[in-house]
Amino acid sequence: MVTTRSQSTVTKQDPASSPLLTPSKPATKRKRQERVSHHFTPQRKANRPVTIPQPENLPFQLRPAGYGLIQERIQDSLYALVVQVILWNQTHGSAARPVLFQTLTLYPTPFHLSQAKLGELTEILQPLGLHNVRAKRLIALAEAWIAAPPCKERRYRRLHYPDRGCGADVKRDEILGMGDERQGWEIAHLPGMGPYALDSYRIFYRDRLREVEGGEPEWKRVLPLDKDLKPYLKWRWANDGWDWNELTGKRRKLSTGETDRFKAEAAMRSIADAGSVKEEPVDVREVDVKDEEPDPQDEDLVTRNKNAAA
Repeated sequence: MVTTRSQSTVTKQDPASSPLLTPSKPATKRKRQERVSHHFTPQRKANRPVTIPQPENLPFQLRPAGYGLIQERIQDSLYALVVQVILWNQTHGSAARPVLFQTLTLYPTPFHLSQAKLGELTEILQPLGLHNVRAKRLIALAEAWIAAPPCKERRYRRLHYPDRGCGADVKRDEILGMGDERQGWEIAHLPGMGPYALDSYRIFYRDRLREVEGGEPEWKRVLPLDKDLKPYLKWRWANDGWDWNELTGKRRKLSTGETDRFKAEAAMRSIADAGSVKEEPVDVREVDVKDEEPDPQDEDLVTRNKNAAA
């Protein structure tokens, strides 16, 4: 028993009722808030259908998506893939997907996009936030594409990609030919092509652009940082019967039971066409250069590409 004194009276107090002796509630860990545009409210993630309705007048046919990434559906169009990565940064995929299809329908080729009026394109992108930046970036991308269309004969450096120090032996304005063994990427000259964009391109399109047949496919050499591409590759490796380490790239052979379990675990991921907020992780290979921020490589980009293509 504990006694408390009030004026001249001594009162007995129950320990259970004493605020000083009542056990405090355990501190709860604050959940890290996602970085997302304030122009829309995050939506609940939905199931990932294998097929979705074909948008009217879309200039290419959507593919079924075995895992659920938007890149699986649009992988027949490199133009769509590079537009997609710009729209997906700091945006929920469920909000960005209709905007992507609307953009590709109104501007079905890089030429059409290069002729877009900035005000009209900004209005289309307004639901995603960062619409002024995105619109200017998309028009600059289209102009750079027209000046030097991506092709297997020309590669460009992306400094510190895929690892720190990569590209340091290539000058900023230098174009690498097919016989040059130094590292370069066919779309790295386009504005907005950071690590996420290049990882996506390598996984879904690079072998097709380079007309590579046989040998190890490009996607098996990618170690992405993106939180949607990593589980996708985990699932894709499991389909081939391998347990793939997303940090080291090492793998081990799976038994039949393990393969089924890995596929089941991957199927439980509800990402709704890469529906999580796209936020480039901090890593030494990025050296603080985010896809959403102005890229010094974009300066005078169109002029340099015109000269290179001439």
